[in-house]
Amino acid sequence: MANLQVNGPGKTAPKLLADFLQFDPQKNVGGNLNILTTHPPAVGEGQIPAPHRDACKHEYTVKSNQSVTPPLDSRPDASTQYKLAVVCKRCRLHTDIRISYQQATDPCPTSDSQLHHFQRAAGLDEIGATHIRYGWQCSSSTCQALLTTTFKMGKISNADRNLLTDTSKLKSRFEAVMQDDPEREGIRQATPVEALTRLRKYIRDALNTEHDKRVFPANNKRFMEAYGLYGRDCRDLLQRLGFEFNVSLKMLMHGSWTNSRFKGARNDLDIAEPISNPRSIEFNR
Repeated sequence: MANLQVNGPGKTAPKLLADFLQFDPQKNVGGNLNILTTHPPAVGEGQIPAPHRDACKHEYTVKSNQSVTPPLDSRPDASTQYKLAVVCKRCRLHTDIRISYQQATDPCPTSDSQLHHFQRAAGLDEIGATHIRYGWQCSSSTCQALLTTTFKMGKISNADRNLLTDTSKLKSRFEAVMQDDPEREGIRQATPVEALTRLRKYIRDALNTEHDKRVFPANNKRFMEAYGLYGRDCRDLLQRLGFEFNVSLKMLMHGSWTNSRFKGARNDLDIAEPISNPRSIEFNR
């Protein structure tokens, strides 16, 4: 970190905060100046960065259980790190703001530097499929606080949302389940809200480390109502979210393989979530 390159005239903390509140990474596409990382030009010397016309007017709320905020009247030192985790109530964008004082000897505010003045530190940037991170460093030689903002891109796109909630698709799934097993009782058409809330429950259960059982049968009627016969309609989405399709021969009591090998076997198909945790003991829904 000692050789971190910084550049640009920089922004005071209040200016950076104002730009952060207007910045929408989901609209930061080619041809648009990035209001968060771009510095305003001198008067009359260029285009002033502005929010994208379709940018979300964020209403952030703090996720207290994921944040580490400074105690009242505390003074940071070289071991201090803080984190503010927020989510927009409008667009559901999740963002982590982190600041580290690992190089500080006399951090801001001081008599000479009463506000942080942050310069861009592109060496801290990271742009991936699921997140965008930008970095800055305080220009005060006695502070040099490192600041990052990490925007976590949504895992469910508008196309995914349509796949899950389109009523015509939900009707087709209901009809397919009924055609597959006309004698099965209790089958009904899922609502758009149910398709989302059931997915949320499956994900929460899969991530709950207190659960020893991380597998559920794909012929569960509530599952098929929402996601198609054995989950086939939403297979790509489910796998992208970390679920795996397994076929187990219960008569052998062991062994499994991916669903590229299965051609039916209705009662032997399970959908598991063992990618982040390899346990795959079955639990029924």
